[in-house]
Amino acid sequence: MFGHLSRIRYPFVKKLAWLLPLALLALGLNQVWVSGGLSASATGGEVLQAIVTEYESVDRADVTYGYVDLAFKPTDGDSVFVDELVLPYTLIQALADVDTLTIRYDPLARQPVVIDDIVRSQSRMALIQGLMALGAALMFGWGIWRWL
Repeated sequence: MFGHLSRIRYPFVKKLAWLLPLALLALGLNQVWVSGGLSASATGGEVLQAIVTEYESVDRADVTYGYVDLAFKPTDGDSVFVDELVLPYTLIQALADVDTLTIRYDPLARQPVVIDDIVRSQSRMALIQGLMALGAALMFGWGIWRWL
């Protein structure tokens, strides 16, 4: 069925095909790294109460996203304002009618502000997405290797 693909005479096309598994590998590694940062932030940092200053959730057919703006005061500093803390759309719905949130704040962490109620789910989602991208990179890499 796909025998004609093996007769491609342009070697740059075959080399260019390796960009897809490499991009998926980079995406997978990034998502695993993000998951680790979220997990580290979930266990460390200062537990604070933050005021939700703005909540935005867009549910259109072409775009779905959500974010919250937060204001809080760490025990050792001035007030901190976080603009557009972007969250997965599936998790933003849980914050629709909330005025205050329990957060963890660590200014030296990879993810300095995390919302206590949803950070575990965020971390798991990032890990699962990363593992899926790594699996896809392996499958595409194997397919391209067999093609060559």
